[in-house]
Amino acid sequence: MERGYQSMSWLRTRAEIAVDLVPAEETGEALVQGLPRGSQEMLGPWHHWPAASTVAWLKQQGVRLSPAEKGSKPWQASSRDVVTALEGRLAELGVVVETGRHALEMGTRPDGYQVWFEEGEPLVVEALVLATGTAQKKGLAMAEALGHAVTPLCPSLMTVKLRDARIRNLQGQPPVEAEVRFADKPGLPAERVERGDLEILGNGLGGPAIANLTAWAAPTLAGAKHKFPLVVNWVPDWGGQIARELSQRAVHHAKAAVMDEPQAGLPPKLWARLVEASKMTRQDTWGGVSKRQLSTLVGNLTQGRFQASGHGMHKPEFAYAGGVARDEIDFRTMESRRCPRLYFAGEMVDCDGVLGGYNALLALTHAQLIAAGVATT
Repeated sequence: MERGYQSMSWLRTRAEIAVDLVPAEETGEALVQGLPRGSQEMLGPWHHWPAASTVAWLKQQGVRLSPAEKGSKPWQASSRDVVTALEGRLAELGVVVETGRHALEMGTRPDGYQVWFEEGEPLVVEALVLATGTAQKKGLAMAEALGHAVTPLCPSLMTVKLRDARIRNLQGQPPVEAEVRFADKPGLPAERVERGDLEILGNGLGGPAIANLTAWAAPTLAGAKHKFPLVVNWVPDWGGQIARELSQRAVHHAKAAVMDEPQAGLPPKLWARLVEASKMTRQDTWGGVSKRQLSTLVGNLTQGRFQASGHGMHKPEFAYAGGVARDEIDFRTMESRRCPRLYFAGEMVDCDGVLGGYNALLALTHAQLIAAGVATT
């Protein structure tokens, strides 16, 4: 029973875009490292139904997957290919998908459940799966009405809004591979460092590095109204050599203007802004700047501090933290501990991952566990 007028509408809107379906990691222990919430609960399921089993299942359904590359690229497929393959399989099995069915409320019966819709007859079933996601909160309201605890929703996988002269009007620059972390602040995991593409946006910073970092502290950030400090290392490959490298330029390129020689592959405009923030002008040469100026430049390159003032949506993949509390669910089958033969899947569950196929794999794994549980009971 689908509220929209097409099933799998999110995939359909992606057209021919490749979507991440399964992370490259193979073991349960490695996979749960990508879950800010739910890692303990998903360890068992990913032992019994590992990622390789999901990959094999997708291939059996006719989904053409591009292979993963460990540490860099998850298993991917064309969104249209996924829709076509799964719709074909549904037709083969005779599974009926009713669209345009807007559920209003549900209740229990001695023999199962009853669901009332905006139009049409109510549905009476022995077993029921709630997989409504979090964009429409009706499913969570239904779960709550049946006595389930629901962890409040908050954004995860975000962009951050901020105003800073170092990045003003630099949107459209090529992404920079950078490291980002939270500055020291109570409640934030200061030890968490995320490396990946960092994009300068019209209203702040985004890209995989920011999205993954914010996922690890989503509830805390929401509680702070997304006002928090973060630190950017624009040159992570240079490690501790950056100070020596810049000093060497002062010796061997003394007459060259600092602003005219971007280092570490940084976009020229970004480099110029970081140099300007280090109290240098366009006329300053490598041989003419002071040690203090070079030290300030090193700090701006490796420990640039920014103050976030809000958040936005990471459009390629946006998720919410929160949902039906994990201790309300038997993760062997995804069955409710309160209501027999009621199951929860995907974003309905307070369990979510970082970028790279984790959220898709969660949904696919939940579906497998539910199918096996329903079939055996």
